Amino acid sequence: MFEFIQVQTSGIIFLFVLSIAAPIAGAVLLTTRMIVKRYLDISFSAIVPAVLSTGLITSLLLGFVFQRAWESFDVASKSLNQEVIHLGHIASASSFLSDEHSAKVLEGVKIHIRHVLDTEWQQMATDRGPALTRAPGLAAVKAALMFTPADEGERVGKQFIMSALSEAATARSNRIRASHALIAAPLWLTITTLCILLIIGIAFATSVTFATSALSVTLSTLAITCILTIIIGFDRPFSGGVAVSKEPMQELLGFLSRER
Repeated sequence: MFEFIQVQTSGIIFLFVLSIAAPIAGAVLLTTRMIVKRYLDISFSAIVPAVLSTGLITSLLLGFVFQRAWESFDVASKSLNQEVIHLGHIASASSFLSDEHSAKVLEGVKIHIRHVLDTEWQQMATDRGPALTRAPGLAAVKAALMFTPADEGERVGKQFIMSALSEAATARSNRIRASHALIAAPLWLTITTLCILLIIGIAFATSVTFATSALSVTLSTLAITCILTIIIGFDRPFSGGVAVSKEPMQELLGFLSRER
């Protein structure tokens, strides 16, 4: 269920989170009001320090989780771009090789790009499959380089391609690892619990009048919903409304297909 929500657009994620948060906030508000009316001799505003400390802890945790989700997204995006750059270098350097070897290298690059777009992307978007799998395209490029250079140009081209191939493989590994760096279920449970406790504390601390309490709880619920929407969107870098784009890979594949 949670995986299904993560692959949706930001608007749908927001509405989903709000559909859960709003009933909880409403139940808290009504329950708080009943308790306050029953115990008129108790001043619940005295719990303000506890609310502040709960709010601080919740804010720090949400900030930490958001930073982690953003870093994973950033690593995934940068790794994909680096991979595309090194694949482009491999394709460019293939011009130093003979026509036969150049064609094999370019075909290996195209096989790799198609494998990423058709197979790996789906695995990264759904967090299925092993963290690292075989890359048939990169293996084909490596196999195409198993020859003795005929001249200095081929030797330099082969060395450059081998170096770029290693860099592309590293970028691919980083990309796949970033797609698996998801927020753990216990952490989501902790965030949910703290958010509910914070809303309860706010409802009691502002229970002098119902209007004040309702407005405070509503604003707090909307704020929590917004930050959770952003975190959920960034938590899965290759799916959903906020996702790493396929365009660099697709553009390189289109360019290579037109050139050859």
